[in-house]
Amino acid sequence: VRAQLGDAFISRRLGEFQVAGKTHSVVIHELFCRCAAENGERAWIKVFEEGLDEFRNGEFANAAEAMKRTREMRGGADGPAEFYLRRITKFSSEGTPAGWNGVIELSEK
Repeated sequence: VRAQLGDAFISRRLGEFQVAGKTHSVVIHELFCRCAAENGERAWIKVFEEGLDEFRNGEFANAAEAMKRTREMRGGADGPAEFYLRRITKFSSEGTPAGWNGVIELSEK
């Protein structure tokens, strides 16, 4: 769908997820607005996606900083950034999952 939208809409990549019971992961995007209606979203989306890349690469401290900046740039709240900050906290206390490849495995459908 993202490829079909082309450059007409602004979206952000939320990450790669594998749902319980599935063998393949999928990349999820969040749709925001038509490009013509853009109101500064590109700046914080860039920071979020940089953090997402750091997360995927296992650079959790850098990922956390980017997610915190995203949250600040969005006025103090951003659900997906909060999701990743919780994951990073969990990995800090429990360790990174064995065979980490950056894909978020969801235990429930």
